[in-house]
Amino acid sequence: MTSLGSHPRSVLRAGLPTLRPLGWLLVLLAATSLVLAVLLSGGVPRATPGLQDAGPLTAWMVPLARTLLDVTTFAVAGCLLLAGWLMPCPEGRLSAPARRLVRLAGRWALAWSAAAVCLLLAGTAQLVGRGVREVVGTPALYRLAWGTPQNRGLLLVAVAGAAVAVLGARARRPGAVRWALAGTGLALVPLLVAGHVATASSHYVAAQSLVVHVLAASLWAGGLLVVVVHLRRETDLLPVVMSRFSRVALWCFVAVALSGLAGSWVRLGLSWETWHSPYGVLAAVKALVLGVLGTLGAAHRRWALPRLAAGAPHAFARLAVAESALMAVATGLAVALARTAPPTDALTRATPPHANTFATVDRSIEPVSAWNLITGFRPDVLVLSIVAGTLLGYLLARRRLVGRGHPWPARRTACFLAAEVVAAWAMCGGLGSYSAALISAEATRLLVMGLVVPALLTWGSPILLVSLLRGASGTRPTHVRRPGPVNGLVALVLVLAAALMTPLLEASLRSPALHAGTAAAVLAAGWLFLGPLLGVDRASAERRDERDARLLVVVLALLLLVQAGHLWTSTSLFASDWFTALSWPWTDVRSDQRLAGGVVAAFAAAVLSSLPWVGRGRPPAFPQDRDVR
Repeated sequence: MTSLGSHPRSVLRAGLPTLRPLGWLLVLLAATSLVLAVLLSGGVPRATPGLQDAGPLTAWMVPLARTLLDVTTFAVAGCLLLAGWLMPCPEGRLSAPARRLVRLAGRWALAWSAAAVCLLLAGTAQLVGRGVREVVGTPALYRLAWGTPQNRGLLLVAVAGAAVAVLGARARRPGAVRWALAGTGLALVPLLVAGHVATASSHYVAAQSLVVHVLAASLWAGGLLVVVVHLRRETDLLPVVMSRFSRVALWCFVAVALSGLAGSWVRLGLSWETWHSPYGVLAAVKALVLGVLGTLGAAHRRWALPRLAAGAPHAFARLAVAESALMAVATGLAVALARTAPPTDALTRATPPHANTFATVDRSIEPVSAWNLITGFRPDVLVLSIVAGTLLGYLLARRRLVGRGHPWPARRTACFLAAEVVAAWAMCGGLGSYSAALISAEATRLLVMGLVVPALLTWGSPILLVSLLRGASGTRPTHVRRPGPVNGLVALVLVLAAALMTPLLEASLRSPALHAGTAAAVLAAGWLFLGPLLGVDRASAERRDERDARLLVVVLALLLLVQAGHLWTSTSLFASDWFTALSWPWTDVRSDQRLAGGVVAAFAAAVLSSLPWVGRGRPPAFPQDRDVR
């Protein structure tokens, strides 16, 4: 296999990426695993009940194209992960090997787009019950290309692949590669939530667990695939890259295992009948393969990586190839699992709080009380994954910084931890449970996410932590240029008003994604406003004068009081159709809207009480800040 250190023309040829024999073997192994799993779980793929049969060729094209889509997804994600995050980037620019990996990502992205188009053609042919050749030249394809959620997701993937291909020829800095990796993950989300999870007994949890499962698996399997196929003989780069990738793979394994467990519980529970079905057997075999992969990963960390660092790469290569082969088997099993219908009993096994007309609220929720607000729980796999990931990243960064002899105040860590806990409570705890049931709880959730969480995050100073860590490691410190606090104030007030007093309120209550999106929007706006006023993440020259900062806080409090008065005195009910249809016997809709006005007024008073600490550039009683800064 040609080294990445050689001339680019020997590695990157025109057109799609050139796979070495090992790469072709892995693709073939994934396809073989798919075929065997499909045959053993129910025979040759058949037409969906109620649809015309498009023939065996089309029936086989769909899972095979999906396998190709998964493999190319892994390759694109792996190339971008290694180039943007794991390979050394001196002076903030991509090194020559990293640039070649980005160009490889562009070529893999062309294959990714092609696989998405192939799957779109085959899926549409299966839907209309005709061969692929007949569908290509008929208007039915163009009507259905945007008419079904899965086809819309595939078109988005094809566009994202083309964008990554363009980036591969132009990227020079790791930041652009990281944004491309984030965009790749976002492009997959609509496709992931359009499959069986759309009809799962608990759609919201099933969809989120699948998103976490696939994104984590893409980073893990993709990184390993790129290392084995493209970096296996790069003895100079391998020790550094694998030392970093090993940590990423560990957390990806944890995310894959936990999200897979959540998804299996939602679908199958603990019933022997459901686990004895073809779907349950495939899920069990996939879990067994995941366990073996975890064992191989532990062997990598304890046995292969020390030998690789000592200059003996052969043991690592053998273990990595074996792990890649198992990854290919798991990919085939995953595609077969996605093509297998869950047992009928699984569709009605669990009480579906997120699979009914009220998609964001549990109709069996108990009357609101202080105890229920504290102890309630609303499962949200995506939010909990983000909270756990950011908290672990912060703690690991702090540990590395302190280990290099740089002090980091414990109170900052406590503030960041408090921000994570409060955010989890507002989104997944008792407050999150009632946020779609009562407008007063929704107002509290938005104000907590827009004011309390950003203040605690700012005092936790995560950007300063990353900057100091990069400076301690010899790389250029991180500087984030944010809009001024005036822009943040305007954004915060507008988002709060729109989310509470416009049709956006009812739209967000009916859509789990939009409901989470409004919270993310107020969090971002609050961070833009409070960051320059309370934090130490920006240079002193960039902070507002103390009197200007206090004036902005007073303006915010007055605008909140205006919103509170509107909620209190309005003769019309906001989101009246939603709250009237809920018709809780233990509350009155109009009284609850007045309570929401009181909540907003209470937050306005709390904002005014914070004036003594505004404009100082640091939270109160942080004497260690000068030592750190």
